[in-house]
Amino acid sequence: MLGAGYIKLWRSLLKWEWYSDVNVSRLFIHLLLTANYEDTTWRGETIHRGQRLTSAAKLAEETGLTTKEVRTALGKLTRTNELTIRTTNKYSVITVEKYDFFQSPTDPMGKQEGEQPGTQRASKGQTKGEQPGNKGRINKAIIQESQEENISSSGGDAHAREAAESAVAEYLGYRCLDASTYFGVSEQELVTVAAYTDAIFARFARRPPTDADRASVFQAIHLSERDEQTGTWTVTFPKDRIDLLMYAFEQAALAGKQGDWKYINGVLGRLAQRGISSLGQAEDYDFDRDENKGAF
Repeated sequence: MLGAGYIKLWRSLLKWEWYSDVNVSRLFIHLLLTANYEDTTWRGETIHRGQRLTSAAKLAEETGLTTKEVRTALGKLTRTNELTIRTTNKYSVITVEKYDFFQSPTDPMGKQEGEQPGTQRASKGQTKGEQPGNKGRINKAIIQESQEENISSSGGDAHAREAAESAVAEYLGYRCLDASTYFGVSEQELVTVAAYTDAIFARFARRPPTDADRASVFQAIHLSERDEQTGTWTVTFPKDRIDLLMYAFEQAALAGKQGDWKYINGVLGRLAQRGISSLGQAEDYDFDRDENKGAF
C-alpha cells in the first residue's frame, strides 16, 4: 500500500450523495487513497491510473469494515457508476471511474465566483490546467448538480433519498437480487455464477447476460446453509439446481422465449409444484406426459 504522497479531497465531496453513508464514503476515500496514480504492471497485467488490484477481504482488513459491509458498499458504488469491478478467480481490479475528475487541479464540482447557484460557466476550449478528457466528466457533474437542485426545490430531501437508497440495497440483499451482499458469498462464488451465466446464455439465449441475469442465476442455483455451531454461512451450487435451470432455459428457447426470465421462472415454479428436484425427474415427467398425449 502507498505510504507517502497525497491526494486532493475537495470540499464539494460534502455534497456527494454517499457522503453521509459512513461505510460507503470511507471505502471510496480509501480507494482514492490507494488507487494507482500512474500506470503500473503486475504479473504481465497493466493496472492503470485510478485502478486498484485487491479483494473484498483485503479491503475489509485495510478499512476495519466487515467483508459484507465492503461488498454492500461496493454494490452501491457500482450501481451509481462510481466504480467498475472486473473479477477473476484470484482477485478483483477496481476502477475509480472519476479518478481524474476527483484529482483535477481545480475543484471540478465547485462554482466560479459570482455564479448563480446550480450553474457553471461554460468555457471555450480547455481550461488551463484541466486534465485531458475531463470535459465530459465535468459536464456530467453540472447536469447532476442541476438535477439535485431541481429535486431540492421541488420538495425532495437528501436524507429521504439516502434512506430510499439504503432500503433498496437492503431489499436487494434480502431478496438475493444482489449476490455480493448475500451471507456466505465469496469472490469465488461470484466468479462461478458469472461463468455459469455466460455459458448458459451463450447456448440458450440470443443476448449477452447482464448483472441482473447473473443475480437471477444465483437466486436459482444457490443453496445457502448456516453452521449452527460456528454461525458461519456457506453457499454451494448443487448440480441438480444447475441442471434444472438449464432445463428451464431449454424449454424457454423451444418456446421462442430465449432468455425470458418470466417464462423461465414459470417453468421452475411448475417443477417445484410437481415436486421435481432433478433433471431425471423432469425427463420422466415429460415422457409420461407425452405418452399420455399419444406422442409415442
